[in-house]
Amino acid sequence: MTGKDLLIALGTIDEAFYEEAERPLSSRRRRITVAVLVAAMLLLAGCSYAVLSQAQWFRDFFGRLNGQSLSQGQAAYIEENVQPLEGQSMTVGRYRLTLESALAEERTACIRLRLEGPGLKEMYSVGFLPRPLADGTGKEAVFFRKGRTPQEESPYAQGVWSSGLEGNSFFILLWLEQSLSSETPFEVGVPYVLHLTDLEADTFGGPLKLLQEGEWDFEIVFDHLSREQAELLTEPVTVDSPDYPGVSLTLTSWKLRALGMDVKFEPGSLDYLGRGCLEDAFVALKDGTRVGAYPLFYDPDGTATYTLDCPIDIREADYVQLWDGTRLSVPSHGR
Repeated sequence: MTGKDLLIALGTIDEAFYEEAERPLSSRRRRITVAVLVAAMLLLAGCSYAVLSQAQWFRDFFGRLNGQSLSQGQAAYIEENVQPLEGQSMTVGRYRLTLESALAEERTACIRLRLEGPGLKEMYSVGFLPRPLADGTGKEAVFFRKGRTPQEESPYAQGVWSSGLEGNSFFILLWLEQSLSSETPFEVGVPYVLHLTDLEADTFGGPLKLLQEGEWDFEIVFDHLSREQAELLTEPVTVDSPDYPGVSLTLTSWKLRALGMDVKFEPGSLDYLGRGCLEDAFVALKDGTRVGAYPLFYDPDGTATYTLDCPIDIREADYVQLWDGTRLSVPSHGR
């Protein structure tokens, strides 16, 4: 299996990066393991399933994902922003999918679902693969405004996903990202459609397995969205690529959000090599906690987007450290 095959299997959506993903780059290993990391930890730890409040579930999940307990501010952010979405279930073939809750801001939404059906205990992880468009130019939209269709281009895209066994069912946490342009953020009170197709599973030591072909559609309306953000740059900053000598980017804006970061830089003739300047980063909180971040979208025309391993309270953030060691301080008014 090539890097391209694995990225497609894990549901990474940025088609422009598939070719680049096949190139040898050591940091790529983190991106291709994010989607199954939590499943492995749950199995190794022998975690048993318990009925938790939606907020408690998100706190426990993100604590395991980031490998440490959440801060008081992180826990409070989840409590204030988690949104129950209970009541919608859909069964296709032998598999029932239930929409449970969301944690969302204007650019990123984490959607929690529960999957029930036969043979799940034999699976390592599960997920849904977007179907190719009929004309072969891309893939069907996973998330879009109600009234549109999966065949139409959508500014909202599927990012990584995580899954793990809980009792006799699987949880699935899907990251939805508003890609690149800030002109079409998620909005409160607007009905959206979550469109999932073709359930596949990763078996223990075996190949990917198609569990159920079909479509699961849900309607989601956000009742509130976090809007807090902080601009970290007061003047342009140049960063270098550790992987490609001589390649650099001049950053003009770096905005920190609770669930991600938005970057602007001076466009040049680097094509996708410039992405090497924006590899894995982290947010350092004032108590010393580190929250991992990695680039999800990159456009050579001058924009990029990071997603965070877990939510943060921006007031607790101290600085962001980039791949080349550059540190961007969080201004006091952003805390």
